[in-house]
Amino acid sequence: MALKCAQCLWHHTSHRRGGCKTMQQWWVYMVECADRSLYTGISTEPARRFHEHNTSPKGARYTRARRPVRPVLLLPGGDRASASQLEARIKRLSRRDKQRLLAALQAEKRQQPLSVWIEALSEP
Repeated sequence: MALKCAQCLWHHTSHRRGGCKTMQQWWVYMVECADRSLYTGISTEPARRFHEHNTSPKGARYTRARRPVRPVLLLPGGDRASASQLEARIKRLSRRDKQRLLAALQAEKRQQPLSVWIEALSEP
């Protein structure tokens, strides 16, 4: 017997492309483009999305003109709404703050939740 999603009440097996969209794990990612600019996005399939950014016409218009891109950040975003909110918060950061975020995460210096850390960067 197939499970039912409590939110959409559909059988998971009847959903297209990987089951119920309300129960999928969303990811927030950042890529560095060939011109060293940073692009942030969300996806349920980050590997497919990285491939699209590098080779497919489905890649974002911004990255299509700046190939190749390489992934520099991948964070679990929970549901789509949460991932979109985190993406928006990261996009609001300055380039310098994004680089500081990447450096802190890479060096594992972060002791607080990511959302608290981003808020601290955003303060004047």
